[in-house]
Amino acid sequence: MKKGLFWICAMAAIPALAQQSSQLEVTHSQVKGNVAHEGSYTPIKKGTSVVSTSLGKASNGYSTAFGSKTYLWVDPSINTITFTHRNDIGLFPSQTSGHLRYDVSKDGGTTWSVDQGPIWSPTGAQGALNGPARYPQGVIVNPTGNTQPDSAYLAFFAPTLNGTNSAGSWGGQVFGSIQLDGTDLNVTELTTDPANDIFFQVSDDFTYVADSQMVVGINQGDDVTSGSVLYNDTIILTKGRWNASTKSLDQSFSKAYFPFAIDTAGTTGSAVFGDCKVAFSPDGSVGYISGIGYLDDANVAPYGVYSPTIIKTTDGGKTWSAQTGVNLDNLVITNHGNTLLDSLSDLYPAWAIGALTTAFEHDLVVDKNGNPHIVCNVVPSANNTLTSTGTSGTAFSVYSALNMIVDIYSTDGGSSWEAHLIDTASTFRGEYGPAAEVAEDNRPQVARTPDGSVLVYAYGDTDILTFGIADNLFPDIKMRSLDVDNDQLGPLSVMTNNQSDKGTANMFNLPHIVYAPNANGEIHVPATATEFTNDDRTLVTSSVQYIYYDLMYNMNSGVGITELDVAKGEVSSIYPNPASNNAWMEYSVKVPGEYTIQISSITGVVVKSIELGNVGSGNYKQQLMTENLTNGVYVVTLRSGDYASSQRMVIQK
Repeated sequence: MKKGLFWICAMAAIPALAQQSSQLEVTHSQVKGNVAHEGSYTPIKKGTSVVSTSLGKASNGYSTAFGSKTYLWVDPSINTITFTHRNDIGLFPSQTSGHLRYDVSKDGGTTWSVDQGPIWSPTGAQGALNGPARYPQGVIVNPTGNTQPDSAYLAFFAPTLNGTNSAGSWGGQVFGSIQLDGTDLNVTELTTDPANDIFFQVSDDFTYVADSQMVVGINQGDDVTSGSVLYNDTIILTKGRWNASTKSLDQSFSKAYFPFAIDTAGTTGSAVFGDCKVAFSPDGSVGYISGIGYLDDANVAPYGVYSPTIIKTTDGGKTWSAQTGVNLDNLVITNHGNTLLDSLSDLYPAWAIGALTTAFEHDLVVDKNGNPHIVCNVVPSANNTLTSTGTSGTAFSVYSALNMIVDIYSTDGGSSWEAHLIDTASTFRGEYGPAAEVAEDNRPQVARTPDGSVLVYAYGDTDILTFGIADNLFPDIKMRSLDVDNDQLGPLSVMTNNQSDKGTANMFNLPHIVYAPNANGEIHVPATATEFTNDDRTLVTSSVQYIYYDLMYNMNSGVGITELDVAKGEVSSIYPNPASNNAWMEYSVKVPGEYTIQISSITGVVVKSIELGNVGSGNYKQQLMTENLTNGVYVVTLRSGDYASSQRMVIQK
């Protein structure tokens, strides 16, 4: 086994400041967003990033809650960015929170026109036709030959509470477009149609295929007309093909067979199906629908596991292949030869990890070669794992303390699978709202450059040393890249690590497409997040301010944010992490000088110091000898004069 495998990670996933087994053994279950809601620190500063700017507002924070969707879209060809959201009745008191608006930048995020619209104006109350909308997704449709932002269109897709699927609740779907100069608004409300097996709850995803000028939205076929949720093993695809004559989308439906098993051994009695996504290759020739759920197939996973699953199209979504599930336990980590399961077992030998599972959300992108990349959490399945105390959890729940962010990908169109280990997360879930009812996990997301040659991964994670909590309530955006041609991961970067934006990436969103790298290897990555009143995470039902991050990820830098201070040296990795009696620190020195390694407790007490003497430029490895350290979280720092570079280290014996 390659016990040094996790050298690419800053630290293994430990959701507590004091490493007690009871804290490691906390389980989490899925919390879905199918609900009709109405409603001083000192950061470690590695460099200077662009400070966030304000976008529009909404009446409450539910608009972008419960995992990522296509709220943010970028078209680099016309340097235009859109963000779709609900209305703020404080700004527009004659309207409702179910009206929809959008923000647009026509200069790559430098300036914004906010709260444009409304693009949906409900005339009915909740439970009636033309009802209020929620969770609005949007993409930019750019007609053939157009080079002007004002002549492009925003296409949008949002569920409505018109009561046709569930009395007083969901059943409708807003589908429409508007030119970005504010003209040519065309919008309709689609409704649940049981006679044709068309059912709408909260829509899962929305995308745009530029080659065919087609938008595609997807919904799980959840029939709730009886009062119970009955999944009909079908994905409903709402398509819209651009019509230049009418300046609108010609809408049609199609369906894809996508079954998941019912939890007959449990108490839910319904199909175990997390979320689903849809994506196409840059040229539109290949597309996939991905989902995470239970397949009841021992060749894929045992009972209690969410498995990544795909279907594939090569004809623009007219027909779809048979379903393929991915066995997580057999996934080999690229360039290492070890499996994810063996690697996690190596780090936690006192645990008997019998099976891995995804968590409850994921994202999907298709690269330049037409190959799928499913980005998600991979964690121990609670009912298939015995912890160090000999306990196990319930089916379809996870031990989130051992939390890997992984790209599950194929190089042959979905016939075989490998894994890129993106990172291990320090935290997993943050519970927002007055009753902690809004569960926000890491929101793993992935974007591609226009040609699909580079992917950008991102997830939200709270710095437990800065904020002193184990919950993911103050997330930063962590990011790294993949060079598809060379199968090479870029550096891991904390993109919001500045004094203004540290811990502010609540409910953050990445676009599906980002800008191509410039000559310096820098990628312009727009992102958005939600800012709460008084920075209070319980005030989800109050008016919220959306914020925009104009991020610049550097594929060649260990920091990757916009303008870097010159670093004298840097801690590259600590492994194994968690460690017991020994650990190794890899570090680099750019400016020769006198260097020291200090190991400190989280309260700042130096417990061990190693004098390195005069060190020249180069890459080095130092044994830390941690046998005298007690269990806990420590900070390992490389120092030279006033300069310091630090990483966290966990001791677990």
